Amino acid sequence: MSIPNGAEALTDAVPDLVVADLGDDRSRHARHSIVLCMEVLGISVGFPAAGRGPVVTCVVVGGSQGEPQIQEACELRTAALEVIDQVEDLGRMLSSKLSALNPNAVVICVADVSPAGNRKAAPRHRLMIEGALGYVCRDHKIQQVVYRNGKEVGEALGLSKADALARGKALDSKRSAAAAAALTALPAVSTTDPNLS
Repeated sequence: MSIPNGAEALTDAVPDLVVADLGDDRSRHARHSIVLCMEVLGISVGFPAAGRGPVVTCVVVGGSQGEPQIQEACELRTAALEVIDQVEDLGRMLSSKLSALNPNAVVICVADVSPAGNRKAAPRHRLMIEGALGYVCRDHKIQQVVYRNGKEVGEALGLSKADALARGKALDSKRSAAAAAALTALPAVSTTDPNLS
């Protein structure tokens, strides 16, 4: 049985992904269908207002890249002032969310590499939070946890970074980076296709 667009690799990486042969066809080719019960959590970290703490945006998307559906979306915020306390608070909040969501995969959208050195604290702060969030996901036994910057999100979707963000914005106008990141781990094909052989 051949499975297009990398879905075969997903079956190895995602334990809840089921590939099923749904019987025979009266022609020479067996009919196959891919049954995908997949939800992907996209995450991005930002500092939307100067002097305010970080905000972690989360978007859970199901379906396929061609027909994505938002399952849930939220923001995680902390009132803590110290960086280490913010990292701890946001990690705990994500852990609590993951217990309820149980996604098959997580894609964390990280900052693009700056062409020049940046001495501001926010990029380093963001890296610490992104690292902690990835650890929390792995601690919840999610095997497919991926970090992708904006350019890599675009490449994974076969688009430019700007076009990938536009696709994310079409799904969730307030959380475009997280939505676009989630799209990258969804299968490219629809959930069933009786013509696969």
